[in-house]
Amino acid sequence: MLAAVWHFIRIQRDRRQLNELPDYILRDVGITRFEINSITWFAGRDPSRRTRSGGTGAVSAEGQPRLPRIDP
Repeated sequence: MLAAVWHFIRIQRDRRQLNELPDYILRDVGITRFEINSITWFAGRDPSRRTRSGGTGAVSAEGQPRLPRIDP
């Protein structure tokens, strides 16, 4: 139960941090503002399912979505 709460809190934090980034940085990372919710929800899972449109294909060599690491 505690793990699920922590996961939800982390998703919300990541979404807030990504939404604060300007569009040009999101483009550099390979995502659009409209993909933020699905990317944060499916992070660590199959990136091909992260958006209904198929996403941008921005994945690491390990097949994980590339997300900027933003530490508070």
